[in-house]
Amino acid sequence: MHIRNFTWDDFPALIDLMNAYQYALGSARQITREQIEPGWRSPYNHPERDCFVAVDVDGALIGFTIADLLDDPARANGVYTVLPGQRAAGEALIHAASDHFLRMAREKNDPGAALTMEWRISDKDTDASALLEAEGYAHVRTFYTMRITLDQPIAPLPLPEGFTRRPFTAEDLEAVYAAKSEAFLDHWGEEDQPLEEWRADIQRPGFDPSLWWIACSGDEIAGMALSQPTGPETAWVGIVGVRRPWRRQGLAYALLRQCFAEYQRRGWRHVDLGVDSDSSTQAVALYERAGMHVRARQLYYRREFAV
Repeated sequence: MHIRNFTWDDFPALIDLMNAYQYALGSARQITREQIEPGWRSPYNHPERDCFVAVDVDGALIGFTIADLLDDPARANGVYTVLPGQRAAGEALIHAASDHFLRMAREKNDPGAALTMEWRISDKDTDASALLEAEGYAHVRTFYTMRITLDQPIAPLPLPEGFTRRPFTAEDLEAVYAAKSEAFLDHWGEEDQPLEEWRADIQRPGFDPSLWWIACSGDEIAGMALSQPTGPETAWVGIVGVRRPWRRQGLAYALLRQCFAEYQRRGWRHVDLGVDSDSSTQAVALYERAGMHVRARQLYYRREFAV
């Protein structure tokens, strides 16, 4: 077994590895190249630099990690995908990603600065959890993936009194971005993507602006539910947010119901989203009331290093 940088020749085998990993953890979800490749080829991502693969003696990929270097040069997120039972590969890949982050961070930060790396791990991947804890990482948070199965009729709700819904257009992007940033100020670990990444996302083929629901109070954006399909049967709500002055009025619930009803009308079977299990806005209870249930749990591990 040896560790090396990712190359684009690895990409087909990497998709197979992702699916084998999901299957080993009990998920039947199938990931396709069409779903993954646009993000990997984004000018804001650098997989040839930041992704490391483990290759066995037969030349097969058995795992990969990514040091996802954030806009804050003192922080990185780790992505871990290693087949169960390959602990030696997992340990070597964690070292490769963390060492890469530290090399780059030490070039960009002053001596004495605290450097932070986090990993998000499925609660079913006990190998990964054990390896991270052995490396000094601490479990700091749990996030849920929640799902609604659209097998019962869902009627859209009108927005609460005083709110109007308007269609999203590209001209709205900066205002929606600013409203989202404000709505998520009190969310744990939140870090905004640069506006230019949002701009690139809405210019990708397949982006459907009609699946971004924007609610306004007068001329101001009060809340939003931003979603896109992830497959022929499943969609993902990436953002559900309401700005603080308009919370506790049922706006997020109504936006979700509109979202679910529209996906059901179009023939989708499932809608998923991610949420902090300790959300300060009681988001888990809201999503349960909207008909969602916890489908999977992700554990966040964190470690601080010195420059």
